[in-house]
Amino acid sequence: MRTLFPLATLTAFSLLTIELAWKAGLSGVAVFAEPWGIQVLLDLAIACCFTGAWIRADARKLGISPTPFLLLLPLVGSIGALAYLVRRSLAKRTASSHPMVATAKAL
Repeated sequence: MRTLFPLATLTAFSLLTIELAWKAGLSGVAVFAEPWGIQVLLDLAIACCFTGAWIRADARKLGISPTPFLLLLPLVGSIGALAYLVRRSLAKRTASSHPMVATAKAL
């Protein structure tokens, strides 16, 4: 169940992003020429930095490689973060189903 919500969110948001990008095409990028578009872009960049720092620290604790998710983050934003949440929930589920793995990681 803990994997279902991030996976459903990742799927729905990815499909929405693809649909909107397909409909807007390259003309959608023109919005970033406006001052408010630049502010939104900077806001998202700052959020990506904080999210990336959390992913890096959390992945190290769980023994997951953060590299693919950190590479996705600046390219696709929330999709990369949601993909990490799916991977994280799978890692936690695997660790909880194998008590020896969970014990070894705790040491």
